[in-house]
Amino acid sequence: MIPHPVLQTARLRLRPPRIEDRHAVFESYALDPAVSTYMPWSAHESVAETENYLRGRIAAEGEGHRRYWLVTCAADDAVLGVGRCADRRSGAYFSCDRR
Repeated sequence: MIPHPVLQTARLRLRPPRIEDRHAVFESYALDPAVSTYMPWSAHESVAETENYLRGRIAAEGEGHRRYWLVTCAADDAVLGVGRCADRRSGAYFSCDRR
């Protein structure tokens, strides 16, 4: 499998998700029902649910047909959202913090 690249601009960084991101992901977008309205997942009710979500995304990377990136601020690595690119059957999506 091709290594997961980190993509960066002057303002943004796209990097692989990590389990350590669970609190930031939960607080920035995963708990917000408005963010998840059109997503393939429902708003999370706990950090534990977000941790399971991240574990699933990280495991999917190992299968080789999906890539997930957390979108963060380049300056401080604050989590802004998540993006996915996948094979043609699964498509792509992006969700983010509404602030």
